[in-house]
Amino acid sequence: MNRAAALSLALGACLAPLPARAQSTRTTLRIGLIPTDVAAQPYYARELGLFEKAGFDLELTPLTNGASIMSAVAGGSLDIGFSNIVALSAAHERGLTLSFLCASNYYSSKDATTGIVVVDRDGPIRGPKDLEGKSLAVSGLQEIAGLSVRNWIDAGGGDSTKVKFIELPFPTMPDAVRAKRIDAASINRAFAPTAGAPGDPLRVVGQAYDSVAPRWVISAWLAANDWLTKHPDDARRFLGVMRDATKWANANKHDAAQVLAKNLKQDLAKIEALPRPDYQTALTPQLVQPGVDLAAKYGLIKAAFPAQDIISAVARS
Repeated sequence: MNRAAALSLALGACLAPLPARAQSTRTTLRIGLIPTDVAAQPYYARELGLFEKAGFDLELTPLTNGASIMSAVAGGSLDIGFSNIVALSAAHERGLTLSFLCASNYYSSKDATTGIVVVDRDGPIRGPKDLEGKSLAVSGLQEIAGLSVRNWIDAGGGDSTKVKFIELPFPTMPDAVRAKRIDAASINRAFAPTAGAPGDPLRVVGQAYDSVAPRWVISAWLAANDWLTKHPDDARRFLGVMRDATKWANANKHDAAQVLAKNLKQDLAKIEALPRPDYQTALTPQLVQPGVDLAAKYGLIKAAFPAQDIISAVARS
């Protein structure tokens, strides 16, 4: 059996069939995403023919960051885009009328893969207060990663204003700690999977995202409110496609890794060796509010607002 047939059988085993759309009702759907594992739902849906079956002609555009994606969605050159809760909170305060439509991934304390604070195994740092006067690497100062670490330090009895934060890419952080160029880092386990294990030179001192909430939305798919008002059927069909793609990807991780390797042009063995997300679609105010409150606490926005203000009616249906 070839790979395409195997994927088709796997899909049919776990999903209810989507109704086919007549050719005359086909719609071009323009989606922007960051080419990463956590934003991979459209890759799976395209591979499985779900967009085509739902009546969409897909235009998929990879972009480097959520800010450029949100600008394109707000400007009308994209219909739907991938971004994170902190970035959308800031956009909402600036008056951009965008709303989340479908979740991509949650942070879950029991399966944490990012925001893992590590230090030198033999060093003196044991907790948040010990980081005062020390250097700590994050992937972005005014992003979820940086804000979460600040919150973890402050919630743990330290003073984050006394910590020297440094922006570094995730792949370079473990070596920087091992070489003692920095004192600590908030890492993604994909780049240091054995951190904290016996004999590993890195010791884990906390999970920064836990300080925000044990379970909360990190990133999701969004659209402009004007587009959602004019295209409610397209929005509902997109949500249905994402739900089916998510269900398939979570149930078929090896096949999903193959699709991801092809689309990201990465080695399959490397992808399968890394922690993989459990994709999500459901959005509730309770899951979104922690990110809004985090953005407000550290001045990225002037004041918190009800999370339901940035969740589309389609997502709540």
